[in-house]
Amino acid sequence: MRMAIIGSGLLATQIALQAASRGFDVTVYNHRGDFTRFDQLVEWVGSQEGSLRGRPLTRTGSLVDAIGDADIVLEAAAEDLGIKQTLFREIEKLARPDALLLTNSSNLLPAEISEGMAAPLRLVAMHFANMIWRHNVVEVMGQEGTPSELLERVADLGRAMGMAPVVIPKPVRGYLLNALLIPFLDAGLALWTGGHASPAGIDTVWTIGTGAPLGPFGILDVVGFRVAARVLAQRGAKELADRLQAEADAGRGGAADGTGFYLYDASGAATGPNPAWES
Repeated sequence: MRMAIIGSGLLATQIALQAASRGFDVTVYNHRGDFTRFDQLVEWVGSQEGSLRGRPLTRTGSLVDAIGDADIVLEAAAEDLGIKQTLFREIEKLARPDALLLTNSSNLLPAEISEGMAAPLRLVAMHFANMIWRHNVVEVMGQEGTPSELLERVADLGRAMGMAPVVIPKPVRGYLLNALLIPFLDAGLALWTGGHASPAGIDTVWTIGTGAPLGPFGILDVVGFRVAARVLAQRGAKELADRLQAEADAGRGGAADGTGFYLYDASGAATGPNPAWES
């Protein structure tokens, strides 16, 4: 079964490798045809999960070639409504009439993204969690009027990829995961920027107090500063968004880069807090 992944960022890379490991024929599209960052992420994912190392992937800078005869077109591009709307208007024209059209959006509603499509109810959200080989949940969410058979078809795809699908019967912004997670991250950032504690201090209280493996800043490292910066910018936190984006541009954008709020060794294990963020 052929799958086209539209986008080549951190989560797109994970989805592509996970699908390839389950026997899907995967093509990854980058609109610039530049796979430098993608190849770095492929190496990082392989260092974290050996079963995903060395999986065959086709790379292309042509949307026509990517979609071609694909059975599944899964968009995992930047979390920008305009970009996604433009992509799906084009994807709908290129894709087979029976192909699944999916978005990995973490916050935007399928009804928003599908505006301008000739058949908007074709679009279904299939939202994966980061480090999907470990956190293998996938949220499946449609729109008002999406046929239940289509939602079940997408859930079946999730199972075929080794995921645990959860169908969300009533659309909600942020889906389930981020509706819970974002307020938690906001609280951690507010405590830090308010001068109440360091990132490591906040995480230590949370992980020891609850038994959770990561606190808010460890989670931000896994999510990556690029994604966090986009979300913060959209919500008006420009100063912090600009700082995180600058760190990401300098190659210090979280766990995948080896440096974020924490420092990481070659295996991806955290070795301690990053002193640059602790003052």
